[in-house]
Amino acid sequence: SNKKMECENITEEEGLEPLVYPKDDPENKVHNDEAEEALSKNVPIALWFNGLAFVGRALWNQNMLSMFVYQVANHDSRAIGYVSFAMGTMQLLSSLPAGYFADKYKRSTVIRFGVLVGLASVLLVVSAVAYKNVWFLTGAFSVVGIYWGLMTTSISALYADSLTDRQRPKYITKRYVTQKLGCVS
Repeated sequence: SNKKMECENITEEEGLEPLVYPKDDPENKVHNDEAEEALSKNVPIALWFNGLAFVGRALWNQNMLSMFVYQVANHDSRAIGYVSFAMGTMQLLSSLPAGYFADKYKRSTVIRFGVLVGLASVLLVVSAVAYKNVWFLTGAFSVVGIYWGLMTTSISALYADSLTDRQRPKYITKRYVTQKLGCVS
């Protein structure tokens, strides 16, 4: 009890709020401040997008894409590397300017542009699958990489901006868990 009193006195002298222990706070007011803060509408939307995007990515990026590319390329495993390399390189190259423009202008503008690129990538991938041409498929997945580069940087930034400091640890963790659950689907 003396130690508790000493801690409270030290914090009061330094201009800090007194320490509150859980047993001294039966209504748990100190620890439930986060519940009183309104959650931005961007947070649940971004969580849903994140979950669905990574479920979709897990479906085609794991076994299905590799097997399809392998078959389209007449059993040449190098084609899998070409497609993956093109998509990954374009994601990297597009994420740098996307981050710049998301910081300089509105994040929502970059996200809207990313949605248009995403729709174009869907049309290109569907066409590439119909034509069963490995080079067309490589080009289509390059556009998919651009889509991922635009969306992941901008949505991550918008998501973080939509959270208060108290909400951030909880909801960044939720986003990470959603992402990982999507990947294992």
